[in-house]
Amino acid sequence: MLADLSFVTTSLNRTNNLIFQCEWLRKTNFLGHFIIVDASSENNLERFRAYSFVKYFNLPNVDAAEGAIFGFHKVKTPFSTFIGDDDIPMPNGYQKCVEFLKKNQHFASCRAAASFINHEKLMDEKYKSGVKGFTFFLRTILSNQYGRVVDISLKDKDRRLQEITTNYVVTHFFVTRSDVNKVIFGKSLTKIGDIHAFEYVTCLAHAFLVRSAQIRGLYLLRGYGDYRPNADPNQKRHVFNHNASIEAVILKYCKTISSIEDNFYAIYRAAISKRFSAENDRFFGKNKKLPTSDWLLIQFYRIRFILVEQAVERWMFIRWSIKQKI
Repeated sequence: MLADLSFVTTSLNRTNNLIFQCEWLRKTNFLGHFIIVDASSENNLERFRAYSFVKYFNLPNVDAAEGAIFGFHKVKTPFSTFIGDDDIPMPNGYQKCVEFLKKNQHFASCRAAASFINHEKLMDEKYKSGVKGFTFFLRTILSNQYGRVVDISLKDKDRRLQEITTNYVVTHFFVTRSDVNKVIFGKSLTKIGDIHAFEYVTCLAHAFLVRSAQIRGLYLLRGYGDYRPNADPNQKRHVFNHNASIEAVILKYCKTISSIEDNFYAIYRAAISKRFSAENDRFFGKNKKLPTSDWLLIQFYRIRFILVEQAVERWMFIRWSIKQKI
């Protein structure tokens, strides 16, 4: 399964997490590549020799942005995507994304739905049995959807950029044609030095450069826990924070990648202006309540996601994870 896909991840001193991911991928008969860029001071290559699909690189003290850029430029498969070292991929969902892109050449990336899992509890023996285990796994099965509703499938690149600045989403997790990823994750970005600026400019560029589709199904469980509180599903996640330093980075980025047209910066400015206009206030921290119709629609999609979007596959993963001792 997934012989045409590479997962890219960066990690620091979390080898057990990576081994857990490798065991899960082996269980699902993964045939692609898992590119690990490990920033740990200790070289852990020996621990990964048992996994034929792993391409391991030890780059001590490299930051996450540099690691991601390095990893994407090592990809040999037609499609690639990023996962965190605490994320759990659902292979059936990724397979659907790959198949969609093979049939729809006018799209360069594709995503399915993502949900949450508390990775600290997943790795803790106390949460594999008894009441704690039951409540943890029940919460995992019923966890809400990660990410926002955003349409960046539009033909008009100006509108796609306006859409992602209004309803920001991290595109790194999308299944993307690898030649596109190598452009977006240009080697010149290693000089940015700010991981948040790096995320913003690459996601905005992704939306600007290519069309991205969203399909039905579950493809990823995003890890969260005390080590990463801003990923908690009960908190606001991934809000695009425009400021002068981000704008300077974007302007610099436009000058370094030839495939980004000159009007990228102008469109970005227009999108920011629109985002802060009065008509969009209700999406951005103005403490205005959603209209009842919007709230009901959100609840409908939440229930449908929980009950329909591959809850069975989540349950299969949970049953398997109970038996794992890393």
